[in-house]
Amino acid sequence: MKNLIKIGPWFINLDNVRSVQDMVPAVRQNQLIVRFSDNPNESITLAGQDADNLRTWLNSVVNDLTHLHIDNDS
Repeated sequence: MKNLIKIGPWFINLDNVRSVQDMVPAVRQNQLIVRFSDNPNESITLAGQDADNLRTWLNSVVNDLTHLHIDNDS
């Protein structure tokens, strides 16, 4: 069975996802761009409640390293 999630009308195979970009920090838009390759035509943009739902789920399963402050100059 594929590693699938359902967000709104979308069924997304997580095995094919290359990256997810959250647009809130960059341009203050409640959108997530789900990319399947480097080709911009191979992506979907989720907005509104769908973006909130995916963001919440991703935050629950991710290992967030943004809080680490490693001094690489030492």
